[in-house]
Amino acid sequence: MSAEWDLWKDGVTQGFIQSFLNCREQTRLHFIEGWASRKTSQALSDGNLGHAILAEAYGQFRGAPPDAKWIDQEAEIQFNIWRKEHPHAMPNEFEIMEKSVLMMKTILPAYFEHWADDFTKKRWINIENTFNVTYQYEDGEKAPIRGRKDGVFKRNDKLWLFENKFKAYIDEEGLLDGLGVDLQCNLYLYALRRIHAQMPAGVLYNVIRRPALRQKRSESFAVFAKRCKQDTYKRPDHYFRRVQMTITMEEMNDWKNKFLAPVMIAIRAWFEGQEGTHFMNPGALFTKYGRSSMFGPICNNDFSQHYKRRVVFSELDDEF
Repeated sequence: MSAEWDLWKDGVTQGFIQSFLNCREQTRLHFIEGWASRKTSQALSDGNLGHAILAEAYGQFRGAPPDAKWIDQEAEIQFNIWRKEHPHAMPNEFEIMEKSVLMMKTILPAYFEHWADDFTKKRWINIENTFNVTYQYEDGEKAPIRGRKDGVFKRNDKLWLFENKFKAYIDEEGLLDGLGVDLQCNLYLYALRRIHAQMPAGVLYNVIRRPALRQKRSESFAVFAKRCKQDTYKRPDHYFRRVQMTITMEEMNDWKNKFLAPVMIAIRAWFEGQEGTHFMNPGALFTKYGRSSMFGPICNNDFSQHYKRRVVFSELDDEF
């Protein structure tokens, strides 16, 4: 039996809002009917595994960063968890995950050495913490806003959001220019303010560049990974960057009034069936990672690569 989304019970996440903005038909299939794709991409797999290992490292270690041995062990632990959660995974999915495991073993030792001060000097408030704050409509109805923050720390008694990003390309200027319209960042800062009754100072983007070196035709992935590892130690400033952005109360209130309030009204109207027209967005069928996860169901009525989720937000709730 699949889970069916309910605004008043389940609320919204940044992923739900982004899906709603992109294509309401994909949102209906994914959240109302509960369909999820079995397929993944190398970039998505790397990011998910990297986030899991960073969460464990920042949650467990203080005084010194984890060493390469711990990273290797934790990567295997996360791989075993993934196996249990995906008992019907296809062979290509295993291959993608195996490459992610090897890639995290490759790049993270240099990362932890480069940012060793995270474990000696930062005042962490929480790591990988889920949140649930209430959004109240003008008529008094309330809906949850939910999510999971990578981390929160204090500097000079001010709260900072810590967000991990795994990217192939780092556009610092784009990150800075996009803060005012970045959905995830602003939603999490909004929640942070509500939870702590304190205006956060801003966000520290912790960006890890996925190696862009090309694997040679005659080169095994293990040899390729070794070459990538040498490059991360040779050029740590190239692979590990941090972009700090501040936010003011005026900017946050402006975002809430001009974006959050209108989109929450639109989501409610859609949920309550007040909007008569419903259609898919052709432009959302192709993403920067390739075809949308709902391409098959929408274009060919093909659900063979999909399954029904047991929970609405699998990134927040235990599905297995």
